[in-house]
Amino acid sequence: MTANTQSALAKLLCGDLVSDGESVNEVLSHLSTSIDNVVEELVALLTQESPNPNQISLFAPFLGRSILELGCTVMIARLDPFRVLVIREYQNQHDYSRDKPNKSSIRWQGDVLADRVADLWADKSLQNPTRALLGDYYKKLIWSPNFNKLMDSIADVSGDDWIARLKMKEFEQFYNETL
Repeated sequence: MTANTQSALAKLLCGDLVSDGESVNEVLSHLSTSIDNVVEELVALLTQESPNPNQISLFAPFLGRSILELGCTVMIARLDPFRVLVIREYQNQHDYSRDKPNKSSIRWQGDVLADRVADLWADKSLQNPTRALLGDYYKKLIWSPNFNKLMDSIADVSGDDWIARLKMKEFEQFYNETL
């Protein structure tokens, strides 16, 4: 897939794709294609001429969760490429089993969400700091400073209701609403 054929959502999440066939770009390209495929299925489901309400109520939440999981995996790949590169290499091993869950897979608990850390800097060795996407270290080091940059960049933007609501929030309120 090239950057020209990416959907808006895939481009927003994955960025412009670089076709080098290696490293994190290969992972992002795969995730971009997967996002586009799921979005295409969701649109097809919701725009059927005679939609089946049972089919929509059963299949649409699955597709929505798939988009959420793919989006979180993309964010992990972009913020912590080492994690997804190790997983990619593990999945390329001859003895990797696709028939059962693997401990190395991206998981909600640990990769996306983590237990609260009472004092981030109490562990002076930093042997096991959580690298969860919505964990306390990422909150302090990535989300908070970038929320402030976002607020600065939208200061002069008007016309969208969601932006107006976002401008009224402090970081803590915004962050807590994501959990």
